[in-house]
Formats: sequence, C-alpha cells, structure tokens
Amino acid sequence: MHHRIHQRIRTANIWILTSIIIVVSVTLTTMMNLVFAQIGWGGRVAPLILVLGMVDAALVPAILAPIFLNLFKRAANLQDLNQQLAQEIDERKRAEQAAERRAANLAMVSEMAIACAAASPDTYLPKLIAEKLHSITGAFAVGLSTYEAQDRVLTTRCLSVSGKILDAANKILGRSILGLASPVSPEALNLMLTDGFIIADSLTETTFGAIPRPISAALQTTFGIGSFVGLGLCYGGELWGAAVIALRAGQSPLERDIALTLANIAAVALRRQKAEEALRREKQFSDDILQGLPGVFFMYDDQARLVRWNRQHEQMLGYSAQELAGMRATDFFEEQDRELITRQMRKVFTEGEADAEATVVTRIGQRIPYYFVGLRTLLDSKPYLIGFGIDITDRKQVELERQSLIGELEAKNKELEQFTYTVSHDLRSPLITIRGFLSLVEKDVASGNTQRVKTDIARIMEATDKMQRLLEELLELSRIGRLMNPPQFVPFETVVREAIDLVRGRITARGVQIEIAEDLPTVYGDRTRLVQVVQNLVDNAVKFMDSQPQPRIEIGQSGTDAQAGGKPILFVRDNGMGIDRQYQDKVFGLFNKLDAQSEGTGVGLALVRRIIEVHGGRIWVESAGNGKGATFYFTLPTQPSFRGGQAW
Repeated sequence: MHHRIHQRIRTANIWILTSIIIVVSVTLTTMMNLVFAQIGWGGRVAPLILVLGMVDAALVPAILAPIFLNLFKRAANLQDLNQQLAQEIDERKRAEQAAERRAANLAMVSEMAIACAAASPDTYLPKLIAEKLHSITGAFAVGLSTYEAQDRVLTTRCLSVSGKILDAANKILGRSILGLASPVSPEALNLMLTDGFIIADSLTETTFGAIPRPISAALQTTFGIGSFVGLGLCYGGELWGAAVIALRAGQSPLERDIALTLANIAAVALRRQKAEEALRREKQFSDDILQGLPGVFFMYDDQARLVRWNRQHEQMLGYSAQELAGMRATDFFEEQDRELITRQMRKVFTEGEADAEATVVTRIGQRIPYYFVGLRTLLDSKPYLIGFGIDITDRKQVELERQSLIGELEAKNKELEQFTYTVSHDLRSPLITIRGFLSLVEKDVASGNTQRVKTDIARIMEATDKMQRLLEELLELSRIGRLMNPPQFVPFETVVREAIDLVRGRITARGVQIEIAEDLPTVYGDRTRLVQVVQNLVDNAVKFMDSQPQPRIEIGQSGTDAQAGGKPILFVRDNGMGIDRQYQDKVFGLFNKLDAQSEGTGVGLALVRRIIEVHGGRIWVESAGNGKGATFYFTLPTQPSFRGGQAW
C-alpha cells in the first residue's frame, strides 16, 4: 500500500516538473523577443520574433491547458492518497495501542497469578490480593471482602489505600471499615455468581448494597473518586469474596474480561488457602483425637500411597506401622475390588469426594466387608485424600438375613398356597366318601339290609378316621417353629436311638438291620423335634423297603457343609425301592405320596423338612433311581444361633 502511494507521488512530481519547464521556456521566448526589439535587432529578427510570437500565442494555451488540468487532477489524487495514508497510520496506531493494552493486561494477569501462586501458607491472602490489585490497576483504592457461605455474609478484610485516607474513611463511616460484615441477599449472591462485574458511579451498587448511599456519597465527594468496579470473586460455582476497585477521576475503567480474569485468580487463591487452612487444622489434631475415632482414619497422597493412619487402621489390617508406611490402597483389597478402589480414589482427586464398599484382606487373609468415604484436601499445596472407614460385617450380615427372610417368606407364601390347595383337596376326599356312604346307608336302612348298613358305617368310620389323622398331622405341622422344649446340646447318637425305639415294632416286623455310625456329633436344638426327624426318616425307609430280601438302614455323618458355616451333614440311607429322579424334588411336599396305595397321609417328610429348616439347616434326597435305595441328607447346628436378639 505504502509503495503504491509513494509511486503515485513520484509520478505527480514528474508531471509538475515538466509543466514548469514548458512554462519557463515559453516565458524565456517572450522575453527574448522583447530584448531583441530593444537592442535594435528588431529589423533583422522581426520575422523570427513574429514567428515565435505566433507560435507562443498558438501553442502556449494549447500546451498549458491540458498540463494544468492534469496537474489539478494529480493534486486531487495526491490529496486522497495522503488521506488514505493518514487513515492507515491511525489504524496502525490503534492496533499498536490495542496490542499494548493486551500486553499490559497480560502482564497484570501474570503478575497477579504469580503473586498468588507464590504466596506462602502463612501469607494473609486478602491483604496480598488487595495490594496487588491496587498496584497493577493504578486505582485510587481497592477493598477486599471474604464470603462465609454458611452465614451469607461478606466481611471486609483489607483496604489498600494510604493511611490518612483510611482514617478519614473510618471517620465518615463512624467505625472501622475493616471487619465490616454485610449480609448478602439472595439477589446479590445470584448477581455475583452469574455476572460478577459491575461498573457504576455509586459505591453502594458496587459493594452490592454493603455501604449505604449517604456514606457512599460522602466518601466519593471527600476523596474525588470517579467510578467504581465491583467484582464477585467466584470459582467452581461458589462465591469466595468480593473486591471493590475505586478508580481515580478521569481514569479509564477496567476491561470486563481482564477484570473477571483477575477476580477468578483471586477466587482460586482464596479457595486454595481456605482448603489449606482446613488441612492445617486437621494436622493440628492430636494423636489422641485420631486414636479416639470410632472407625478407621487414613490419608493417601496422589500416588495412592498411605501417609497417615490411626491405630484402628493397624488393628483392622493386622500390619505394623513400619509395614503400612508407603503401602498402596490397592494392597489392602481383594483383586476384584481393586479397579473399583482405583476408580473411586481417582474420583476423589478430580471431583473432591467419593465413597465405596469393598472387601478388605487383612495380613492373615481374613476378609472384612468395608465402607469408606474419601475427601480431597491440600497440604503444602499438594493434594491428598483423607478418609474414614468402618467394618460393615454386621450390616452385611443383617442384609443377608433380611434377604434370607424375604426368600423364606416368599417360599412360605408359595407353600401356603400349595398347602391351602392340598388341604382342600385331601380333606374333600373323605367328605365325599362319607356323603356317598350316608346315601347308601339311607337306602339300606329303607330296604332293611342290616349287613349292608354295617358295611357302610364301617366305610364312614374309616373315612372319618382318615380325616382325623389328616387334621392331627396338619395341626402338628402348624406347630413346627414353636419350641416344645428349650433348645439344648444333645448327642445325635442319643437322638437316633430314641427314634429307633419309637419305631422298633415296624423295624422288627420287617427284619431291617440298623447300622449307626460311631463318633456322631453333638447337635443343638429341640430334642423332641430332632427325635421326630429321625423317627419319620427311619419309618419312611422301612415303609418303602419293597421286596428287599436284606433290608438295611444306615445312619451317619458325611463331612460338613462349608456353605452353612461348617454344620455337620447327617444322613439316613436305605437300600429300598429308591426314588426316580423326576420325583426327588417333590417328596417333601405336603401330601405328596409317590405310592398312592401306601399307608400314611404324605405329611411325614413335610414335617421333617419344616423341623430341619426351623433349626437353620437344610435337607435333600439323593437316589440312583428305582430299586437302588435312597439317602436323605440334612444339616443341623452344633452351636446356638441368634434370632430376634435371643439365642436359639
């Protein structure tokens, strides 16, 4: 652009010089004519002069007219070019000024950020921030307040201004500015959080209403203050303080972006120092306080290394203090929980807090359900995780018991439905029989057939007896779950021998050989009910021996049930007719008789299952199939269990 303008100027100058030469030549020709006339050469040169004069008269106007016309055009163009050049120079100056302002703003931001970042933990940040804002903005004065979210109050902490002016301001206010606490209305709080930038001529507005208007006017008049800039010091969606910058009369206001950037730096610094103060207060806790905590206390650095803990932490894990130092968090948890722990610890450092449930593995391999809460904090400007944890074994046990009770209740409801259906079905059968034979009795009486009457009555009596047995066994089934006798420790061999004595007649009549294993355990429960279990199982085995020539029943123990806390697995095994696999899950159902022609009501095994379950055990049957015998396995407790807060 500059090159083109200068080129045009040089061209215009050439045209001007050419025009001047032509004018000068014409002028000289005219003057020579006059001179020749005066010296007497007029006669000799008259024709030449005449010719030159005529040429001058004809050519000069023709030559000079376009020259001067072009000269005027060139001058006009030159004026336009000069204006363009001046405009470009102004634009460049404005760009240079903007660059200078950006550089100055960047310098202010850098100076503020470096000062806050380099501040030691003992530095009083409100004073540092106010003084730094005062110096880098060149303002008349800067006041800084901190905000307490719990009380919703802004408290003036520092005013950076000369001492005499501060004294005068205190006199006008009637009290010291420092320590002045002003409530923050919800509207003002929302304004600071959403905008955080106010330029006004009133100190009242820029202090968000903290200073009344009459006092604000007095201060401005006394000190000749121009405008004010109010800043909400916000970070992370929270208010940490406020700053008021009083500008001198005629001083240009701060740009919005730079002012908000400075406010953000100040807010981050206040937030950091508040967290550091909290950590310093935490560090001041004595070991006695830490050791007196009801749960586990721990502190990890940002590499997940343990740096501090209490005695409960050592006792739970079983490690010494020397062993714990420097161990990582994942060293204490089951492998399947380590990813969860790593993820939640990372969440603490990125989001500020997290919690988790996992299984801790102690030094000796014991597994403990564990719940912890972790919080991020700063110590010497470094992030740490501090947390608390508790052993939740009892809670987990309660949850398991609750789930077990829910499952048991669902099973009971299902069983009740089946019970209702079965009872109504099985009790209906004797009633139908009675009703049918009563009609026959009526006919036989009318016909005088005494013998038929007796037969009909016998059938009716048989049906009523069956109904009586059904009702008695249903009543017995309903009593299961209520103790007939207090629970006690009793050798299982004693239980077995009492049960065998009760069915001795059936055993002898069938010629069954009974084998009782040695070293049977001592069990804990209702002795009478336990005898009833063995009695029903042995009686059931004898009843279904079929045509076995050498019937045998074996009673013993087959290890322990790891899933049931090591309860002994007891069994009653026979070599009778066996049970087909498709019926093995049904034998414990109410009134379920695999052989409809066999004696009994089908309640016996249902009673057995109910008694075993009431004692906290379980029962199942195994059989290779028809003709291959059956084995009934069941578990019983060897120690008291607790139900409803009482030992049972």
